[in-house]
Amino acid sequence: MINEITLGGLLADIHFLNKELTTLEQKYGLLSEVFYEWYTQGDEPEDEIWLTDLAEWAGLYKSRQRLVKEYQRILTQQLGMDKQTIIRRIQFQRQAIAA
Repeated sequence: MINEITLGGLLADIHFLNKELTTLEQKYGLLSEVFYEWYTQGDEPEDEIWLTDLAEWAGLYKSRQRLVKEYQRILTQQLGMDKQTIIRRIQFQRQAIAA
């Protein structure tokens, strides 16, 4: 039960970060993965107005990566997520939504 609560919380946080990242991607016309690779090479624009957005974007992206990694860790290590377990999980969720 604790894993389900943890997974649900992580999933909610990941979805929140996805929305924030999508906003920045649309604003600057770059996927977060492309931006982050460029940003981590030390390149920064000369316009200081952008620095706050770019630092926030990098932080959001890094946070999302960390949360996804933790979500995957819980699924694989604590729940033993193999193909059949994933299928059962999807079926359970579909039944829960239908109820």
